[in-house]
Amino acid sequence: MELEILVTVKEYFASLEAGENRMTVKGRITKPVDDNDTFFYETDKLYKENGTPMSNTASVRNTFEDIERHLFRYLNEFQAALNNGSTYVDNENYQ
Repeated sequence: MELEILVTVKEYFASLEAGENRMTVKGRITKPVDDNDTFFYETDKLYKENGTPMSNTASVRNTFEDIERHLFRYLNEFQAALNNGSTYVDNENYQ
């Protein structure tokens, strides 16, 4: 098995409304240390819309701008899901 080292390119903190409270969702964009053409994003929390499986943030894109756009879209969907009464959990894979 080959060792893969990821570098955090940029980290974000989004303040979302959860009912009457606010919560912070951390997100980050990473890339393999030896590859400038592959980017990933992940968040420290995942949302679950009512009646659907847990939302997954697994996403891979070839440009930083594209993956950043996908991360922002996910955060907007997260807020919309909270507005509609959805639940969220901590992402156990987020270290």
